[in-house]
Amino acid sequence: MSQFEKYGVSIYEVIIKTMKYFTMKNSFLLPTILCMLFLTFGCNNEDDNVEPVVEAGFENDADGWTITGDAQGGSNLEASYSPFEGLDNSGYIFAEDNVTGGVWYFSAPQKLLGDLSAYSGGTMSYWLIQESALDDQFDDRDVILENEDNRIYYQYEEATSFPDTTWTGYTLRMVASDRWFNDDDEPASNEEINAVLSNVTNLYIRGEFQDGSDTGGLDQFVLRAN
Repeated sequence: MSQFEKYGVSIYEVIIKTMKYFTMKNSFLLPTILCMLFLTFGCNNEDDNVEPVVEAGFENDADGWTITGDAQGGSNLEASYSPFEGLDNSGYIFAEDNVTGGVWYFSAPQKLLGDLSAYSGGTMSYWLIQESALDDQFDDRDVILENEDNRIYYQYEEATSFPDTTWTGYTLRMVASDRWFNDDDEPASNEEINAVLSNVTNLYIRGEFQDGSDTGGLDQFVLRAN
């Protein structure tokens, strides 16, 4: 629905009346006015615009994110927060590895979960940083989405994709062609991806990449529709 239709006037009526007026008064302005009408109102379909999920920029605190795995002295504890040294020198969250042999993840809060079907075909983006020797990096499941019945995970293409000691940006497409796998380690189909997105109960982003002592940080998480 256009802005005009909200007030009981079709865009066609507006165009016709505009053409009649400017043909009589100022015909040389007609093309400019018509272009303005279409750009401002005719193509503005608010119903088709899906806003991003609430972004996690960590301006003031950890925003409900927790740590799952061998970090912070336990599991499911709140992520540590720093108001400085994040992307654009803003706040960010981080965790310190317990070095007990497991793998730890940043875990998204409930407000970022639930029915995310609108973001099928869209993108997930975020920034990571690690403080480690970078001399013994390892592969694992890098992003995990799951519910009671289904689980999918994303794996970076190669070790050179791991975060550096400076902020490293990631953008993952939520489609079957972009390195998503099911729980059997087979490429996930769009149907499998959508089955998880329909009711996401957990969203994890890997923060540990070094076999040994390390600290990992996360900033600027955003999930956008296509």
